[in-house]
Amino acid sequence: MKRVRSILMFLCWPAALLVGIFLGRLYFPIENYSFKTSSQAENWFIAPSDSNLVDSVTPSIYSPDLNYGMDTTVSPCDDFYEYVNGGWRKQVKFPSSMPANRIFWNNFFDSPLRTYAKLKEMMADVQKSYETSPDPMVKLVGTFYQSCLTADSLETSFASRLRKRNDVKDSTREDMCISRTRKYLGGAVGEMFAHKLDEVKSMEKMRVMLASIKAEIVNLVANHKLMTEADRNNTVVRLKKLYLRVGIPDQLTDYSGLNISADDYFGNKDSIANFKTVRSANQIGSDMRELWKMGSFTANAFYSPSEHAIEVPPAMFIPPFFDPELDEALSYAVSGVIIGHEIFHSLASQLATSENPVMLAEIDSFKAMNSRLGTVDGWSTDGNRTYNEDIADLGGVKASYAAWEKNLLRDKKMVNTQIDGFTPSQRFFIAYGRLWRGKWSSDAALNGNVHAAFFARINGIVKQMPQFAAAFGCREGDKMVLPESKLSKLW
Repeated sequence: MKRVRSILMFLCWPAALLVGIFLGRLYFPIENYSFKTSSQAENWFIAPSDSNLVDSVTPSIYSPDLNYGMDTTVSPCDDFYEYVNGGWRKQVKFPSSMPANRIFWNNFFDSPLRTYAKLKEMMADVQKSYETSPDPMVKLVGTFYQSCLTADSLETSFASRLRKRNDVKDSTREDMCISRTRKYLGGAVGEMFAHKLDEVKSMEKMRVMLASIKAEIVNLVANHKLMTEADRNNTVVRLKKLYLRVGIPDQLTDYSGLNISADDYFGNKDSIANFKTVRSANQIGSDMRELWKMGSFTANAFYSPSEHAIEVPPAMFIPPFFDPELDEALSYAVSGVIIGHEIFHSLASQLATSENPVMLAEIDSFKAMNSRLGTVDGWSTDGNRTYNEDIADLGGVKASYAAWEKNLLRDKKMVNTQIDGFTPSQRFFIAYGRLWRGKWSSDAALNGNVHAAFFARINGIVKQMPQFAAAFGCREGDKMVLPESKLSKLW
């Protein structure tokens, strides 16, 4: 009898597994994206009414004016991070109700909340036009959104979950339904959002910038003195195979088989879940690198080792990360550095697996150097823990600067042009310094994190750049200058 039961269990478990997967997809549907860290997930699901927090955290973290937020009482050659960000850090105020362990703010928290205002505006337009719009995507998104706005028994349950997740005191029905629409039709909403940003011009400029940075990384690898010839050649080949997902997918999601109505929210959820289940089954065996993993509203970029791919979502195409209308130094120093950083992650194995004693000694020296960058507001850096990210930072800045400089030299008008009182090279480094503008309490300091403290990510890198010292007239002996013999040879 036991043997019969074992045989039956063996035969039935695959069917049970398939049913479980189906039910999981039905009641907990997801789009084709995931999050590398819990903080990214929290940013994605941040409560809409937390957008009030943006106005509570004053002054604003970003302005296109490079003088904004500076502390010119500090010399850039002594503490570049405070020179660039000290004025803002001294003036910033947090809501008195915010617990000490939540006092942590930077561009990557600020940007998603500001992006939400653009999304809300788009959804208001969609609601007005979806019934008569010839655009099937507008019809789809508008229909689902309207069904949510008029659904019974929704507000109480969803509001309680939002409050539990985000400590929200109040959320409007409109906010809740935007969040629901993003969850169930994230691909469609994201594609519409990207087009609303009118990012075609931005995307073309971004792709040109990315290609130039990638070319500089190939150049850095080809001339790397600590790699063996075989390692250099293999790394260049690997770089050329790197898959890039930039802006919006080349092929937009086809929702033509999905039918929903404006007066059946819960039925729509079931229809969407079934649609996604079928779509997922049809995607088996296809090139998974074409599937986007991050939401359109996530301001970041990431490298996927399993796919050997870099993804850059549309939210990276707007200030403070990228602006096709502003000085290119700002875009190269922010978006360019972030993307370069991720590309260097794709090369990390070449350094990590090295058996070259000189290379290993360089890595150890780099770790020790970053461990000596000090402590600010209770946050220090352990180079032994952060060195992979630090090396990617170093490579990203070097490659992006080299690509930007070559581009600058082709535009003779800009070579000696000052903007906001700064030369081109100064603008690059100031923009980079503002990338990690932030404020935190000692209770919220991320000691033990794999990323270095914000100030260390700036000061530790510009020290490695002779171009920085030349731009600001820094001399050997200044805190932000390393002797040539101590400059890292890793990249």
